[in-house]
Amino acid sequence: MLIAALVLAAQAQDLPEPATILQTGFSSREARSAFLTGPPADPAARTMLAAGALAPERVCGLPPLAGEERARALRLALDGFLAGAVDEPEPVRERLRGWLDRPELERLAEEARAGSAPARRLLLAAPAPDALDLWAALALDRSVAEEARSDFLAHWIPAGGRPALERALEPILSDPSPFLARRLLGLWRPLLEPCDAARLRQVSTDPRASVADTALPMWARLERDPERRRECFERALERPSGLRLRTLRALATGGPAPDLAARLAALLDGPDRELHDLAAQVLPAFMPAPDLAALLLERLPPPDRPDALAPAIAALARVDAPASHRRAAAWLADGGWAEPRFGAAVARALSTSPEVDPFLGRLFADSRVPPEVARPLALGRASASPEARLWLRRTLPDSTALEQEQAVRALAEAGHPDDLALLQEIASEPGWPAPARAAALEGIARLPEGRPWLLELLEGAPVEYEVRAALIRGLIEHGDHHQRRIALRRALDDASFSDPDYRLGLRLAALAATEAMPRPADAPLLAEELARELRRAPDLFPTGLPDPRRAAAALPAVHAAARALRRCLEAGGLLPELDLEGATPAALLHACSVLAPAAPARIQLWSRNVAERSDLDPSLRLRAQALAARAAILRGSDSAVAALEALLRRPDVVLAHPWDLAFGLGAEDSRMWVLPIDRLHEERILARAAAAGGAERADLLRSLLPGAAAPPNLVEAGRLALAGGDPALAAELGRRAAALAPTEPGPRQLLAAAARAAGDLEQAARHEAAVRRLTPGSG
Repeated sequence: MLIAALVLAAQAQDLPEPATILQTGFSSREARSAFLTGPPADPAARTMLAAGALAPERVCGLPPLAGEERARALRLALDGFLAGAVDEPEPVRERLRGWLDRPELERLAEEARAGSAPARRLLLAAPAPDALDLWAALALDRSVAEEARSDFLAHWIPAGGRPALERALEPILSDPSPFLARRLLGLWRPLLEPCDAARLRQVSTDPRASVADTALPMWARLERDPERRRECFERALERPSGLRLRTLRALATGGPAPDLAARLAALLDGPDRELHDLAAQVLPAFMPAPDLAALLLERLPPPDRPDALAPAIAALARVDAPASHRRAAAWLADGGWAEPRFGAAVARALSTSPEVDPFLGRLFADSRVPPEVARPLALGRASASPEARLWLRRTLPDSTALEQEQAVRALAEAGHPDDLALLQEIASEPGWPAPARAAALEGIARLPEGRPWLLELLEGAPVEYEVRAALIRGLIEHGDHHQRRIALRRALDDASFSDPDYRLGLRLAALAATEAMPRPADAPLLAEELARELRRAPDLFPTGLPDPRRAAAALPAVHAAARALRRCLEAGGLLPELDLEGATPAALLHACSVLAPAAPARIQLWSRNVAERSDLDPSLRLRAQALAARAAILRGSDSAVAALEALLRRPDVVLAHPWDLAFGLGAEDSRMWVLPIDRLHEERILARAAAAGGAERADLLRSLLPGAAAPPNLVEAGRLALAGGDPALAAELGRRAAALAPTEPGPRQLLAAAARAAGDLEQAARHEAAVRRLTPGSG
């Protein structure tokens, strides 16, 4: 039999396993044709080989299949994928998604309609322009399972934009499923337009409470008609408290509304305490502060109604206007401080207002004023009021530990030289709580005249960890170069604590402070510290590094030193030669991954040196080689292509450790590395294109269009096309990226830039609008 002969021939030639051919493609036309002529009987092998036959030319070097051969390979791969023939279907799905024609898409739709989960996942991964109508049909089909309809809806609406939304509204909102209606409302939010207000008003009356409650704040945000805003307002008052507050805040985004403000002000006088609190919270959003202050001042109850006056004053104090704050401060000083329910609330509201300053002397001099009224005023006004600072100093000894910390912090942040002696006393006296001493040290560090004293204190070695950490942080964050250097070196060499965790914590605190405020001159000391941490790091990962986040948690000192050094290098510091003898490979490679953007030339050298160690685990060697390639790419070095090609020569190692390749190359999302050989070829093409120009660059970039290249790589290719003055090619690459990643903003950003470069400002604006709706939190 022909099949048996082919299998024997493959064994005789020692051809790669089907799983390898899936990744690399066939090595010759003859082998590919032989497979298509007589595929093996084993379903898994047949599926993987068929998918391998679809590998794009940039991967296997063979011209793409066409005609009946292409259709046959597609059919065989798709049959096996849908039948569950392979244990790991993701590479097959990724290979298939770039080649699906209309017959295959329609078949997937039918099988998804019948409940096939593999068909649904592959159809959702298909390029958006080809599958959009099928996503729509399945989202709207009531015979399809609700979860599947939700998935198709979530792809169809973002990819199709407003036209898709308008088509979906009627059938989905009239569908019996409240889950689908709520899902549609969530997808509607980024696409909202003013004309949607009327429709959302209608949806907010839906008999399904969960649907109506979802729509009500959306309607409130859009409504501008005064009468309809009043209607929305009244309906919001009937809802539960959380929804009520969200709706009124959304309604306030429509601008000032004196009639609604008056309605809210009336609630302040009512018996319902919950409505009173609601009105006090949202009133400022409905009127300009001066107008609202005038309205509330007019409505103040007379002094002979203290029970009504106190809550009205509390609402007035929340209005950010001088007139309202003056009146509330006068009430507080004239005895309002004794009001048990609202006195402290008014004090907190006025704690940052200068209008209260003229009244502070009277309040602080009256011993009857309770601390819960005086303290927020003193803490909030310490920077501006001598009376506030005096009250804090006077009450310090009798305060709780937390109150002492708050008071010392307020005095420290005020930064008055008159308080320096007190801060020094607190910082140096072990009888004070450690948090208060730490706050005092931070305040002293802000004062130039206090920093020399801190250096003296540093020699005295305060033993409390929190105090010593604050001392180190203060000198690093606020000191000059000499003071920073002394503090940093002492922290890194500190032996004051017997507990190794305390010593580590002190080093981490110093390194974090240096990272937050980097200075180029610190680079040599930080490099020395990194080398020391690398030499003493335990060999936790002899057989392979985990992902960078887990490695950072396992190697905190190495990670912190590398981050601080990177920031200093980015600020202009120079990386000296380091003695890395004895550094564990895994720790060194993690440091390299952190430092690569700031020192690519050195990282390329270090990574190469690690990769050349004879006793290295294959996983670590691949991570090192990938890091060296990444550094070469960052440098723009000619060696980048050679480094990537060296990786491609060992597909067995790459396929055994794909995540090491992904993390070494700095991939943000390793999930796209289910076809690592494809990704390597794409990186190689990008590196070659960056060094090329003209027609050669265009040809290289265009080779990324067939199949399913990673969308981020297509976007990067588009940027290179734009840099080469080819907006048409950039747009073509952007469209392909958007088809493969319809819910991501990156491709649309590229399309907007390409349209602007081509002079099509209208098209650029449309793409920029798509970027905004696809970017979380941008709307």
